[in-house]
Order: sequence, then structure tokens, then C-alpha cells
Amino acid sequence: MKLTENNVKSVVHSFESFTNPFDIVGYDKLVSLSSGVEATEEVTKDILSIEKGGQEMYENFIQTRLIDKSVSFHAPISRNKKKTFAHLQSTVKVKTSKKNEVKITAQRNLFGQLLMLSQENDLDIQKVMEYPLGPVPWALATPDGMPMKINKAVLMQKLEDVSALQIPAKERNHVHIIDGHALFHAQTHLPETFGELAYNIFCALPKVANVHFITDNYKEHSIKSLERIRRGESQAYIVRGSSAKLPREWKSFLKNDDNKKHFIQFLLNEWQQDAYAKLLLNREAIFASDNECFVLSTADGETPDARLLQNLSSSHKEADTLLILHSIYVDQALNFTDTDIIIRSPDTDVFLLLIAFCQKYTHPIYFDTGMGNKRKMIHIHSSVRKLNKMYWILFWVYMPSLDVM
Repeated sequence: MKLTENNVKSVVHSFESFTNPFDIVGYDKLVSLSSGVEATEEVTKDILSIEKGGQEMYENFIQTRLIDKSVSFHAPISRNKKKTFAHLQSTVKVKTSKKNEVKITAQRNLFGQLLMLSQENDLDIQKVMEYPLGPVPWALATPDGMPMKINKAVLMQKLEDVSALQIPAKERNHVHIIDGHALFHAQTHLPETFGELAYNIFCALPKVANVHFITDNYKEHSIKSLERIRRGESQAYIVRGSSAKLPREWKSFLKNDDNKKHFIQFLLNEWQQDAYAKLLLNREAIFASDNECFVLSTADGETPDARLLQNLSSSHKEADTLLILHSIYVDQALNFTDTDIIIRSPDTDVFLLLIAFCQKYTHPIYFDTGMGNKRKMIHIHSSVRKLNKMYWILFWVYMPSLDVM
């Protein structure tokens, strides 16, 4: 039973690591399962015609070599030069000693060719292996030029096993800092309209006096954009108002950056409507998005107020580092010692960052992660003491982009 369970988990992990073929609904383009890259129009045409082309070659072989005998049975068979995803691989142009330009692509038999050359020439294989055997270093990128991705969840599982699990005391005050995008993906029972969804998301926020709602900032030409390409994109959808119908394929909707940007802006505007005044009474909701940060509150429970919080307006591209920025800001702003800071996120990067910056916090800080019966509350300071000398984690934290390692 345990072996079967592990096999099932392995299959599920494979779907999560690559592009899930069962999660691409209404998508009209060919997508690589391993990289998430879309096929070009030319590649798509060739791939979709492979079966038909093969059948035509088969019929031609029978007709010309067995029936008409116009071609010798032993004559070479011409290769069907159809383009596949392999033709989308990254290439590099280099100049030879004769000033000729040569296009370098990944080749399976390159190492074998080098071994043969080393037998006939004075070639030091050990020296040759100091250089990449392809257009890109395989340790950093895939053959199509996309950044190499590792499974950070394995690291998270190992760290959870040796971390200090502890639930914050109810009698203490709590400030919650929420990963907004995780909350978007957690929506399973979807309503009919965007207005109803905005209300559901607000009601899903912890009912405390101070809660921070953090989202990504979407920039063009960033490292993160490559990861989004790998995961695939969907069609653009304009959120026209609170009464606009919610698309049935919610997960697909979230794969488009423009969709998320419009939806986040819609949330910010919607939560400033009078209908949310009673929900904001005696509490503050700090909303961070698009390089700005607003404090949503109300004085009378009838009219909401939104003011810009300049100290937390930031150009951070990812919610990961924004969560840390907000937690440090809250820690320094708190005047009471009976307050805990709780960060809610499923992201391994956030946990690693909290460990790296734990010395900056004077108040107890918790990492709230997982779903359902697998939800865990990790006390960061106690975990660091328990982990002791595992400061190699800093290596992960300060890499340019943890999501594309």
C-alpha cells in the first residue's frame, strides 16, 4: 500500500512540476508539458500533420516498391523532416577559426563524437568538459533556453520535519500578513460574479485588527516572467465591474498576468465601496499592489477610507520579499510585546527568507502554511535554534530568483 501511495504521489508531483495536461481547459495552442513553451505556428502545423504524413509515406512505399516496383525495395527512404518542439531549442552562433558562423544546438551524440576525436587527435577530454556541451549550461537552463527548475518542496518537507511547530496563544494579539495570490488559488466554490468573489476573498481574511494583503507586482522583462511562460498563459479577460460574470475556468484565468493585474485593481476598488464599511470597522486592511500600499479603514462604519502608506510603497516584483518587508515594518512599528506576527503563504521561498531574516524580528513570528489537515504553524525563532548551524539556507535565499532555480 505504501509503495502504491508513493507511486501516486510521484505522478501527482510530475503533473505539478510540469504543465498539467488536465488543467489546460479551452486552450487552443500546443504546449510543451516539460517547459510550458507554446509551439510556433510552423511547429504546430507539422506536429498535427505527423500522422497524416506517416500514412502517406506508408502508402507511397507500398505503391512504388511493392506494386509498381518503380523504386528498388532496398533504396534509401527519405526522412520526413517535420519540425517538433526540438526545433525550439536555444541556439548560439559562434565564429570558427575560418571566420565562418556556425549555429550550435544541443546534440545527443556530441560526447560520443568528442570521444572519437580524442582517439585520433591530441584532445584532452578533461579540459573539454570544463565547457558546456551545448548552447546553454545544462545546470542552469533547459535545451529550449528556459531556466532550470528544481523541486523546492522537497527542501520544505525536510525543514518542516525538524522545525518547531507551535500554535500562537489565543490571548495574544495577532497581525496577519497574507499572500494574496495563494488566497486566489484557494477559491474552490466560485460564485457567479466578480463582486461576490471579492466579498468572499475579503471574508476569508483573518478577523483581526490588522491584516496585510500582499500581491505580486507584474513587470515586463523580468526573471519571473520566464517562470510564468513555463507555466503557460491563457486568454485576456477584462473585469468590467462587480456584476461581471466570473469565468468558469478560474485557474486558467489566473494564468494571464494582465487578468491578475486587472482583478487586483478591481479588488482594491471594490473593497473601498460602502458595502465593506461595516467589515472594516475597528480594523485596518493594508493592501499592497502595483508598487503602492493603501490602508483601508473606516471611522464610522458607513464610509470606507483609503490612504496611501508611503513607507510600504515598494518596487518589489514578487510577493515573497514584500511579505518580509511588511513583516519587518510591522515588527518595528509594534509598541506592544503581547503581539505575534503570522505570515500565511504556501511558498517555500517565504519560509527560507524568514529563516534568513529571523534576527531582525523582536516579536514572535510564525509561518502559516499548508491546507486542511496538513496545515502547519511554524515558530520561526524556535526553528532557527533547532536548525542550529544550517545557515547554508542563505545560499538559496540570495539567489537572483528562487522560483526559477
